[in-house]
Amino acid sequence: MPSVTTRPCPADARTALEQAGFAPAWARLYAARGVTHPEQVAHRLPQLLPPAGLLHIERAAALLADAV
Repeated sequence: MPSVTTRPCPADARTALEQAGFAPAWARLYAARGVTHPEQVAHRLPQLLPPAGLLHIERAAALLADAV
């Protein structure tokens, strides 16, 4: 059975994330995991790592293609 780990949540980080537009639940989750600025969880294309720099990317792509 999976276990649930309750982590302390810094109020200042949670508040900053909420003010940046994150839903309260996401802000709490990210803050509890050490995220302090919205830029740390930005998922826009320019912020992502280039695929060529990822280890075993070809294998991962093949696994995904086979699963679809």
